[in-house]
Amino acid sequence: MKYCPHCNNKLKLFSKESFNVTRSYALKCDKCNNKFSHTLLTDRYNTISTVFFFSIILVFFDDIQYYINLLVHNNFTANVIIFCLVLIGFIIINNFNFPWTRYEATYEKEINKASTS
Repeated sequence: MKYCPHCNNKLKLFSKESFNVTRSYALKCDKCNNKFSHTLLTDRYNTISTVFFFSIILVFFDDIQYYINLLVHNNFTANVIIFCLVLIGFIIINNFNFPWTRYEATYEKEINKASTS
């Protein structure tokens, strides 16, 4: 999702203000003030992908460690490299926009909460 469906304004994928406050995939339109976040189905797909990725790493850990160890000749360095690769993989799976990524507007929920109070 690159453009707001309500006003066709280009959405900012990264803003310095929201970096420490919101999750990285929460999008906000500056023009109409709408907020968009992942749907529940997208979160489930990302969870399944993360578990699948972690399972593959666990199953083939010895082989991966062996081949990296052949390159660096140090067991500790091989483990650090594997840890960094796993960390990068989790960040990619949970923060990138894959074809299954769908967004829902969260401004309606906030309006409903404000009107019931």
